[in-house]
Amino acid sequence: MEMGEQSYVLREMQPLEDKVNLAMVAGKLHRLEQLMKMIAKVIAWGQLRSAGHQGAADACELMEFAHTSKGWQKEVMRYARASTVQVYEDYRLFRSAYQDGQLRTN
Repeated sequence: MEMGEQSYVLREMQPLEDKVNLAMVAGKLHRLEQLMKMIAKVIAWGQLRSAGHQGAADACELMEFAHTSKGWQKEVMRYARASTVQVYEDYRLFRSAYQDGQLRTN
């Protein structure tokens, strides 16, 4: 994968390695944007790999949909915004329960 003028080899991360060091992008909006685009591409590639599995639309059908359908991007953004609200609420509840000692740590 290329990022700017640098080339990188991606490998699958083990569950304990599933993290990104954000110190490299701290205060650097352009680098953060590049990182987010790279993560989006990796996620999209993973989704495409499952295309056509167990009756799901295959990659060609997905590309045809993306190129010919109208308004789906706005619907995806609406869903993403609504999901953001839910994630923040879930985090607030989790944090509150953790601070109140309602969750055990082992």
